Amino acid sequence: MSAAQSESEPVIIPVRVTLLVPGSLTVVFPWTDNVTASASSAKHSDYTFLTRQNYVVFTTNASDTFKIKIVVSYPAFKLYEFTVRAYSHNALSDYLVTFTLNCSVIVFDIDLTTAPAPRYSTAEEIAEAQSRYVAGLLESLANFKAEATLRAY
Repeated sequence: MSAAQSESEPVIIPVRVTLLVPGSLTVVFPWTDNVTASASSAKHSDYTFLTRQNYVVFTTNASDTFKIKIVVSYPAFKLYEFTVRAYSHNALSDYLVTFTLNCSVIVFDIDLTTAPAPRYSTAEEIAEAQSRYVAGLLESLANFKAEATLRAY
């Protein structure tokens, strides 16, 4: 917080994060009865948005760009601890920041971009592909041998 900031000015925290889906973004803060939160998506994708007195949770399975705004107000200007976490449900990505601010109003201005998690072949899919490759190789070899034998006669 700058020295010029007054106690009545909100502290604005810009958050820009990319999240692999399915995933969630959670903002945790000290208890207050004065929390307002909103969310919107560029493609009108589905999401769930839960607001409580000490946290907000946003969850989606969609690949999209989301705007989330959370305003948390307290009656007194003092030190408060805040945590922002964005995590993939399949544990491929995790973003966690905890910080302490001297404030009475804090605004989280969140730009969240979601993307599909990479897909990796299973052991069964790899084994099946190898079997198809070997079968094709043996078939090619058999055809080559048959052609060579026909040419010899």
